[in-house]
Amino acid sequence: MEFSPRPEQEARRNVNHTPDQEIALLSLMRESTVSQGNCTVTYEYCGTTTPSPIRFQGDPGYPRIVKVGRKLAESASRDAVSRAGRFALGGTTSGGWRGGGKRNLGRIVVSRVVAVAAGLLIPLLALEALFRFAGPVLPGEYQTARLVAASELFGRQNMANRAGWKRSAEFSVQVRVNSKGLRGPEVAYEKAPGMFRVLVVGDSFTFGGQVEEDETFVVRLGHELQKAANRASSEPRQIETINAGVDGWNTANELAWLTSEGLRYEPDLVVLMFYTGNDPGENYDMLKAVKRVGVEMDPAAALPARDARRFLADTSALYAFLETGVISKLTSAPEASDLADLSEDTELRVRRSTDPDRQDQGWQVSGDLLRHLRVLCDDAGVQLLVVGIPTVEHVGNADRSPTPFTSIAEAAQAPALDLLIPFRSASAGIRDDLYYPKDRHWTPRGNDEAARHVAADLSGRGVLRQESSRR
Repeated sequence: MEFSPRPEQEARRNVNHTPDQEIALLSLMRESTVSQGNCTVTYEYCGTTTPSPIRFQGDPGYPRIVKVGRKLAESASRDAVSRAGRFALGGTTSGGWRGGGKRNLGRIVVSRVVAVAAGLLIPLLALEALFRFAGPVLPGEYQTARLVAASELFGRQNMANRAGWKRSAEFSVQVRVNSKGLRGPEVAYEKAPGMFRVLVVGDSFTFGGQVEEDETFVVRLGHELQKAANRASSEPRQIETINAGVDGWNTANELAWLTSEGLRYEPDLVVLMFYTGNDPGENYDMLKAVKRVGVEMDPAAALPARDARRFLADTSALYAFLETGVISKLTSAPEASDLADLSEDTELRVRRSTDPDRQDQGWQVSGDLLRHLRVLCDDAGVQLLVVGIPTVEHVGNADRSPTPFTSIAEAAQAPALDLLIPFRSASAGIRDDLYYPKDRHWTPRGNDEAARHVAADLSGRGVLRQESSRR
């Protein structure tokens, strides 16, 4: 059979062959199959009298091989099919031909790995950008930044230079932490001349992660004190308040931080916020679990994956969302245990003792800590006020007996204000709006009311008229 394609057909060829190759191809196509290795490929001839059901780019009468993969009699692998196709198109049966198949297989594997990686990475990057720039757009209870980390000196501490969102069904707020681990703007250790500086130290009530920065107790206290100073003098001193609150702190953490860091800010007044709900018990747990005040142990400290987990939590808003909104809800907290059995190498995620007298002993420990704190401030020439934060249950139930807060503060000779009394005395409309029902921390109204009562107490004590010996 002679083969003589027309010029226009020749121009539409996909593969250029020499006349000898065309004759070889024609002879191959007259055979039913071409075998190579473990693969057998069947080819057809598209002629004018016997049209093939498979249409080719050439006109009828022009012989074409069926493309690789179209008509397979047997196939051991996709790579083998490709190699058989290369053979039919004028390849050789040498090692070079087989090497081309291996290279083709490698390209297939690489392309598929890249496609899978891209399919996973692109949605993750999109979610990361979403949480970083759009805020808490998804429903649920989570954070978009990790804000607190373990500290060898203070047990735990706010992470420096952090910013993110905290979201729940009751609030959605943006939080920022400065380079020194304090919520709010940057603050220098040295205060400006003529400035009256108030350092507020406490736990999550002080940090105020449930409200915006300008709604926190610390900022509201500064406004109330400035108004009081303006009323008291024609040339009032400027008031500056510093938020030194950390989620999860107790009095032991606060004393450790004040000793080594807090007094460097040259405060005229230290306001220590004492939460009567859990500070006594946690003070007891802390001193029983560790050998020196302020050290908190970490149960994941010895795990190799800890550093990777911390790196992700420190750098990824998406991971912070997964950790606080998903993982934390799927894992159960460790049960209470006898803290005397712990070693310094063990981390205690929930510092809760099973001792039956934990709370009573905790009040005694808290009194000792307040006395140490008062002595620390006296030696530094800094005024002190300890503010008792009541639980929502104590505020809402007038029949519930008050806590020993006032008595232990008096025993420690520390000036104190228990907010339980003014909170209970508020009207029902205000009293019911002081705490979030589920979160159980102060609402914006609660922060504002607390600041107003603390400022009034300080004004009544004449604190703003007294000159601090610290300069």
